[in-house]
Amino acid sequence: MDKIVCQSKEMYIDLAEKYNIKREKLHVIYNPVAIPEQLNQVRIFDAGNKIKLLCIGRLSPEKGNMRLLHIISLLTIPYQLIILGDGPEKKDLEEEAQKLNIQDHIIFKGAVANANDYITECDCVLFSTYNEGLPNIVLETGILGKPVIAFKVPGVDEEVIENGVTGFLINGDNHQDFCNAIEKLQTTKFDDKKIRQKVLEKYAVQKIINDYDNLFNQISRVKYHTIAS
Repeated sequence: MDKIVCQSKEMYIDLAEKYNIKREKLHVIYNPVAIPEQLNQVRIFDAGNKIKLLCIGRLSPEKGNMRLLHIISLLTIPYQLIILGDGPEKKDLEEEAQKLNIQDHIIFKGAVANANDYITECDCVLFSTYNEGLPNIVLETGILGKPVIAFKVPGVDEEVIENGVTGFLINGDNHQDFCNAIEKLQTTKFDDKKIRQKVLEKYAVQKIINDYDNLFNQISRVKYHTIAS
């Protein structure tokens, strides 16, 4: 085996430190993110002047949706939250929303085929996972020019979110800080073109193709020199 391609720096560190794989065998190349060719112009939210929030992912404990509901319950601004996805925690989440008296502000939409349509219309995507590999939802949100608010956890850090530019990163498990970041959406104007450009700089399809070409050429040169010597 000549090289192992890691999809993120976090994966690179895990393989090196937990599995004792030599670092010279590891190489980071991100998954590419393509610009959607066509988006449907449909009205998804029915929020008026409310902040339009979106959460996308499997409804299971490791995704942190339960703590997201508790964060949402702290908000003092008008909002609507749509949650896309299904999973074993869905019923518990619906019941928790009732207990927190926020059920009228939340729509559990289930799994959908057109998540990009929801991203395009929202003000921000919320990402409350406890752990992640390379968060494709964060990148797909960015390619559509929308910010993400997320906890800084393994796999979700400055590698995928530039604080204050492509969204907000929240340190620790501070629910109030996450809540405050959501409320800052009322006064913070994110530049959709800059968000999109930041994603393309690292994850554009052609860049990733070039990264693989460079890696293959590097391996070929090493093999050639080994054979020649």
